[in-house]
Formats: sequence, C-alpha cells, structure tokens
Amino acid sequence: MTKANITITLSVNGVACSSDSTCATALGTAQGDPSELTATYPCNLDILNVNFVPGCTLSAQTTEQVE
Repeated sequence: MTKANITITLSVNGVACSSDSTCATALGTAQGDPSELTATYPCNLDILNVNFVPGCTLSAQTTEQVE
C-alpha cells in the first residue's frame, strides 16, 4: 500500500469537511449528530499478470454519533 493513494474523508451530519478547521467547527456544534469517516484505496486484482477486476476500490466506513 502507498500512503499517498489512500483517500480519507470526514463528514459531519452529511456535510463533508474540507479542512481541519471546518471539521473542528462542525464537530463543535454537532452534538448528537452523526459523523462519518471513509477511507478508500485503488486496487487491481492481478493474478498471473491477468487483471480480473481493473479499477476496483477498497473501502472502509464508520459512522459515530458526536458527543
């Protein structure tokens, strides 16, 4: 894995944060609202030099309530 290829996004109450300061502001006023963190990574399923799934994306997501 290459760290530069990982994309991490955070949204608070359905609104994406574009910077640390906007996330801090949104989290400061979002008590009880959901926050969502998503991480994605591009992949290829290569087996014996045959790409069975070109352009696939690995992803993970979690949602938590802001306290």
